[in-house]
Amino acid sequence: AGGAPRPRRVVVASPGSMATLELNPAYHEAAMRHAAGLPVKLAGSGMQTRLTVCTPDNAVVSADYDPSVTARVPARVRLLRRDGARMTLLSTGRLTFRPADAPGVPEEEAEAAAAAAAAAGAASSVASQLQGRGGGGGAPRGQ
Repeated sequence: AGGAPRPRRVVVASPGSMATLELNPAYHEAAMRHAAGLPVKLAGSGMQTRLTVCTPDNAVVSADYDPSVTARVPARVRLLRRDGARMTLLSTGRLTFRPADAPGVPEEEAEAAAAAAAAAGAASSVASQLQGRGGGGGAPRGQ
């Protein structure tokens, strides 16, 4: 029924001053299907790297994808430069940049804090909308 198994990753490299590309075919295809509004089936969930590009100056650009229905951030693009500078663009439109010499919180912790703050704001907005419609909880009417 099946044929040849799909590779877990594909690497395209060329000598000289060209970039190297590493691709996860399953996640790349899933992201393309998801973007087209088609159903996506993947074992496991969570943010996974869809593709990575390593430039001749050793900067790394990666595109990550999370197929989970409940993902707060289903995709992100990250740049890590050799000097330690980082830039992350989330599918929500949030862009963060951390210069190489900046002290601070690791990028993943900052992203998690931003996502938690956004979720708290969304939950608060929904709660206030429900209260405005008379669905704010409390004791059932007539008791």
